[in-house]
Amino acid sequence: MKEIVKRIRLGLLFVCLGANLYAQSSASDSSRLYTGLKIGDSVPDLQFNSVINYFHPTLKLSDFKGKLVILNFWSTLCTVCIKEFPKYERLQKKYGNRIFILSVGMQNEVFGNSDILKFINKRRGTKFEIGLPTYVEKVKKDFEESALYKLFPWQSFPHEVWIDGDGVLRAITDHKAVTESNIELLLSNKYSSLPGKKVMHNLDICNENYLINTDRSSRKDIFGSAFCGFIDTLNYRAELRNSVSCNSNNWHFYSINQSVSYLYRMAYGDFIPSLINDYFGKRIIIEKTPGLKFYKKDVEISSLDNWQFNDYARNNLFCYEIILPSTYLRKHVFEYVISDLDRLLQLNSKIENRNVLCYALVRIDDSNQYINESKGLSKSEISFDGDTLIYENYPMVDFIDDLNSRIKSSVILNETGLDVNLSLKLHLVGGNEVNKFRLSLHKYGLDLQQVERVMPMLILKDTRKE
Repeated sequence: MKEIVKRIRLGLLFVCLGANLYAQSSASDSSRLYTGLKIGDSVPDLQFNSVINYFHPTLKLSDFKGKLVILNFWSTLCTVCIKEFPKYERLQKKYGNRIFILSVGMQNEVFGNSDILKFINKRRGTKFEIGLPTYVEKVKKDFEESALYKLFPWQSFPHEVWIDGDGVLRAITDHKAVTESNIELLLSNKYSSLPGKKVMHNLDICNENYLINTDRSSRKDIFGSAFCGFIDTLNYRAELRNSVSCNSNNWHFYSINQSVSYLYRMAYGDFIPSLINDYFGKRIIIEKTPGLKFYKKDVEISSLDNWQFNDYARNNLFCYEIILPSTYLRKHVFEYVISDLDRLLQLNSKIENRNVLCYALVRIDDSNQYINESKGLSKSEISFDGDTLIYENYPMVDFIDDLNSRIKSSVILNETGLDVNLSLKLHLVGGNEVNKFRLSLHKYGLDLQQVERVMPMLILKDTRKE
């Protein structure tokens, strides 16, 4: 894609439209995080002791000379890692002696529930069983203590290290790159095609600008906004800071590498609070221009591989920053944000009441057996097979939010007439995403019934011309 940079000055408004903008991370970040082996370096003959699920307690990297080795780094706190276990089992079975996948569980004593052996034993016999050979790397405080971190430093899990049959480091990727096609490439000695993990820089938003390139240490009265395309070296984040949180004389709103729907959800969140957690865009109505593709929602990208995600990011993720005096009211800050987004994305946004088909949580009997009147802690749990949800002393309003975060197709409303704490154990089996909940809710005298209601919706109308 050609890089198109267009700057428009409106007061202090800088715009980079349709751009691939690559920011440099700070030297301290990159030197601390990614000083390990480089692609093409020979990997030391690592020895792994006390290996679980292997015929011998010790193995060495040289034991697998001539095979492609993939080190899969994960932790018990990484839900994505756990969901990927069946895929790695399947790939190991398919390629047999041609590859060796070593599961590397990172056990940090600072975090609770991080005991890898207990974690593995608890999941035996489930669909997320960890049957691959597993090495446990234990650290007392920081992952930087790990010898493996020093060789293959990471910022996030899953973290995949690809080593060829000659012991040469060929790629460091995320889990999306672990596919049959990529394994075939490396088995065919084609190394250059794998997309590597990027160094992602975290901003100190109280002290750093990232688009408005001015030195605020000497000038505190420079205000304006800036907008550009995806920046592949910045971590995804969005936040509004003010004089209270940053001890400054301004408002500072920023959104890094976010979708159009996310940007508008943040901008309109004060006006329709339910938009903030509307991950599936159920309260957004898009009116498209015939013949033009609209920006994709976040929910449409979950199955993308690395190459597809890169294409998606270049065309659908954007960065935005605005700095305004602290004398502005909060609502005025977001009015400026909305005005900028409409103009730069060529959309017309508004809140409008519409008739919407949705589901209402209702009572179908008066047993009220789900009501919890205790004063214990409120908590929710999900089984690792994803089939059981447990709510204890859980506020009704939070339960409705949770249903909305799990049911993609429809808005869920509370029409029980109750504002109580609940205790429920829901087994989600059979049927579509709504019926799974309905069947389990029935035993508590509750149901999800389809209704049509008038509710405020965010309308995004595409004003671009074909």
